[in-house]
Amino acid sequence: SEMPNNFLDFTKEERLDSGTMIVQADNGTIFYYKYSAPQRLYVKWNGREMDATLPGVSYDVGAHGNAFYVRTNNEIYKAVFTPADGMKITLLRGKLEDEEVYSEGLCEIVQDGKRFVYRVGDDSEIDFIDVSDPELEGLDMIGIHRRKAIFLAKISDCRRSVLKFRDNAIVVACKFQRIYCCESSPFLYVVGNGNLYTINTDTMEFLLDLAIEHTTAAQTCPRDPASRSRFFFQPDEIWTVNGVGVHDGVITLSGRKGNDFYEMTAQLPKDYFEDTSSNEELRKMGERIKELEADETQWAVERADLRLRIVKMEKMLREGKVGAFQSTKPFLEFDRLEKLSKPLVCIQLENGSLLYFDNAKPFELYTIIRGNPQNADLSPIEGEFDCAFKGTIGNHAYFRSVRGKVVKFYRATIDNDTIIFEQINAMKTTEISLFHNQPLYFLELSKEWSVYKYHENHYDVEGDKFDISEINHLSKYDRQYHRGVLYLFRENSSATVERVNENVVKVEGPLLDVTSFYALPHSSYIYILNCDRNIIIILNTANFAVTQINYEPPIESDNHSIVGIYDGILTMTFDGILGRHLSTT
Repeated sequence: SEMPNNFLDFTKEERLDSGTMIVQADNGTIFYYKYSAPQRLYVKWNGREMDATLPGVSYDVGAHGNAFYVRTNNEIYKAVFTPADGMKITLLRGKLEDEEVYSEGLCEIVQDGKRFVYRVGDDSEIDFIDVSDPELEGLDMIGIHRRKAIFLAKISDCRRSVLKFRDNAIVVACKFQRIYCCESSPFLYVVGNGNLYTINTDTMEFLLDLAIEHTTAAQTCPRDPASRSRFFFQPDEIWTVNGVGVHDGVITLSGRKGNDFYEMTAQLPKDYFEDTSSNEELRKMGERIKELEADETQWAVERADLRLRIVKMEKMLREGKVGAFQSTKPFLEFDRLEKLSKPLVCIQLENGSLLYFDNAKPFELYTIIRGNPQNADLSPIEGEFDCAFKGTIGNHAYFRSVRGKVVKFYRATIDNDTIIFEQINAMKTTEISLFHNQPLYFLELSKEWSVYKYHENHYDVEGDKFDISEINHLSKYDRQYHRGVLYLFRENSSATVERVNENVVKVEGPLLDVTSFYALPHSSYIYILNCDRNIIIILNTANFAVTQINYEPPIESDNHSIVGIYDGILTMTFDGILGRHLSTT
């Protein structure tokens, strides 16, 4: 007989080790997590199993984006796989006080009577969703999708519905509890009762059910005969099926038959997934058309700029000013190593002084004066749930905390061998946007940014203004404010430094995918760290010259950060299985 069009044809069955769950990331990577002893976390690549080193006894949290998250009792770790670098697992953060961490990578925290939710890899200070509405009380949160929290209203029968609740929540009424979603797709997938139920969040409707296993008449809900479940497995087989993920139109499920676990895949019908490959092809074609339609005057400007740079370089060669490049070390080796007693945040002020900050409660901030630790009075942050270091300006270090819809800014400096720590400002998070790792915030109005320092109040002073009207896809750029100019960084196969206008510069190129930034206000240089490749890229903002330096980590580590540069000495921290180390070169 002809195969019904609501039938999932599974083409693969692979047996899994007992006690192993599988989770698929957005990029298609499948993580295998063996939760029973001995625990394992691994991926399969080219016929090999590539393991991550778990941080002791771990508990699965789930996946979102391209990462898988696990936790110990008080710490959350992030695992990422790339073919070039294999499996890497790094400490993401400590568990916040009063924070609940659930399966599926979901977190919840209650502050001042308000309920906030977010995904485990999100920035809890910025990416939270306020779900304090009393009508949502008693409902289980089962997912977060496109800045909306998904709640389950359990019902005992097979009727189901979906509705948008306010602007930040979706309520799904059905009898099944697990859901899968991906930010790049409008679809939500629910597995249960031998069927795959698919929700289109653009239309807020259920699609026609797809049968994934044999279901008896007693189990099947009465509905139109065209949507009844069909036979897939033999009638005498009993399967328990859970959802795992969808990538490029292929759904991956894990199933249990008796005591045996299996991984299974099937092609979804075309209307049940987002065709990302076609969208990507259209995007590339559109970008190519824009390139071909570029005005010839732009080429003239670039030629004139290139000729000017050639003239300057010829002058430098004549004056012998390229010696610094010839003597630059192509490879940095660290010659001093200090093991830290715990994973402290290390901070270097412009005068070279070092501060050490423990960002887990109870908070601690200290410096070393003549061989003795001197602690700061942190009473200004007493009662706060979190406090994060956000950068230095001159000889001041800046911090911020977020509680509910209020963000508070703090400043620390060393005066007469004493650390002075004080609150300098407080604002509503709904009024401003925050720089990720600089002590700055901004307002956006009509494609113009006004940027302010933490101690500045936007009601009283006028910030530095930046015209961003010519920047497409601004959210894809990392931003760095430096000496009155806004620098926007983005990965690209071609390397370019482009001055968009007087105060905005775009920097695109390879190796800008996983980066952090460091710059001193009195210096022309911006240092860009790619710790996945052990590379420091140096941008000279005076002439847009770019230098690349490789370095060798002094210990086996997978998370590095620049602490500071003072008198030509670079100080960095390195995180590995043996703890956090401070090192200089």
